[in-house]
Amino acid sequence: MEQSLKPPHKGIPILYVILFFVCLASMNLINRYFYCLFIALGFFCLRKGSKVYFDPLSFFALLVLALSMILFSPNTVVSPTGLLKPFTYVFCFIMGMGLFEGGTFDERGESGYRGFYLLVTVIALGLLIHYALNWYINFDSYESRNTIDVWTGEVLAATGQAAIACIPLALAIACISSECRRLFKVFAWITIGIVLGYNLILSGRTLLLMTLLLALLAFFHRFLVVKQGRARTVLIVLIGIAVGLLIYEFNVFGVRSFIEDSPLYDRFFATDSTMEFNDDQRLDRKWYYLQNLYRYPFGGTHLRDIVGYSHDLYFDTFDEAGVFAFLAVIVYVLRSVGTLINCLKDKTLPFALRQIGFCVYVGIYIVFFLEPILQGMPWLFASFCMLEGYLHRLIHHNATKKQLLR
Repeated sequence: MEQSLKPPHKGIPILYVILFFVCLASMNLINRYFYCLFIALGFFCLRKGSKVYFDPLSFFALLVLALSMILFSPNTVVSPTGLLKPFTYVFCFIMGMGLFEGGTFDERGESGYRGFYLLVTVIALGLLIHYALNWYINFDSYESRNTIDVWTGEVLAATGQAAIACIPLALAIACISSECRRLFKVFAWITIGIVLGYNLILSGRTLLLMTLLLALLAFFHRFLVVKQGRARTVLIVLIGIAVGLLIYEFNVFGVRSFIEDSPLYDRFFATDSTMEFNDDQRLDRKWYYLQNLYRYPFGGTHLRDIVGYSHDLYFDTFDEAGVFAFLAVIVYVLRSVGTLINCLKDKTLPFALRQIGFCVYVGIYIVFFLEPILQGMPWLFASFCMLEGYLHRLIHHNATKKQLLR
């Protein structure tokens, strides 16, 4: 990730306008992400050199998802914006593929690497701002985990807040565990501090476990791929753990006091705490959904009306829009897994890019099993579609280039 994030001069103004609105969309500005995305799409269509590419399987899957939401979801509003919203994912995927080409990112022969860095950074920034604003308005909520969202003013559960933080957290961990500039690593550590700092109020297990899992996977991936400096990598990890333990043990800068006075600490370590790791009704809800989905093949939110959300992208999509939407989401996610595998296998790609793709995709996949994404956080899925579109096109471009060079 040593390359500059600054794109070539040609096309800068309209490109920055597109990315600005993409950032606002990932922030879900005033709960109107789709307006921001359609404005970005409009500027994308006006940009000189923009090209439209289709990956037939992904495009068809997202199209089926959109049509299923319109036809079967009882929550679809019959209005111009209501009927356009389900197609946001299709447009985001197409826009992601189109941003790769068009003479903006790829003129210097770097195969769009810097473009991917820039796009994922812009999306992560928008999500991080949303997360930080939620921390700001809930800063005094130490007595209750019922934290609210800055845009809706409604309660947003800890796992929902974790979903907002998944891409910024994954990008930060990828940056720290790869060869990137020192300034980027400083921002990465600040990002992790913001994510875990707010989690002390949220008292959530999700972000703690996600941070630990992504860090382990990122350093394991680096250990396998980067042969040079393996001993140094292990030494840095061990030193980091030791320093962290010493800072906590000796209460440096009041870190230990701050942690032990937080709701997170009380939730797990207080003597009167009854919290158990298996004390979670979500697994029971998933099992109930699995047993009863066949009763409502065309959705209709019947199971949600009985037991609530299953907190799972796949089951909640089935419950809302039926089996066709369910299959479409599965096909699209499996297609993205193929993109990720091809990314990791392509040794011509910089390690930083593969590491970012690996961490970000894994972080998103984890969240897909924790929240009703299309119902509660559609801007996150839209952001994923745009990233997947860009990375898919980049991998295809690299494969074509290697074939031509043979």
